[in-house]
Amino acid sequence: MQIQPLNTSHRALLGMGVDSAFRRLGLGQLLIDEIARWTKTNTDIEVIDLQVITANDTAHRLYLRNGYKLLGQYEDMFRIDGQSVGYCWMAKSLLD
Repeated sequence: MQIQPLNTSHRALLGMGVDSAFRRLGLGQLLIDEIARWTKTNTDIEVIDLQVITANDTAHRLYLRNGYKLLGQYEDMFRIDGQSVGYCWMAKSLLD
């Protein structure tokens, strides 16, 4: 049996966050910039994917401002404190 490489090796799933004590200082923007720079320089990754809670408007604005596109939404993905919370799937091409 031969193991085949994943057909998604051109993509990476980003997970990041900024502690609430350090928000609104531009750290999210710095992280996004460095992630894109490092990925382009050190890998063959062409697309960065991410998922974000639908109600996180600050994160949505950051990602949209940096070229991420909304690909879709999952309604009622989580139940947090008894409340239904959705999830958005976003992606950015590094080939642009």
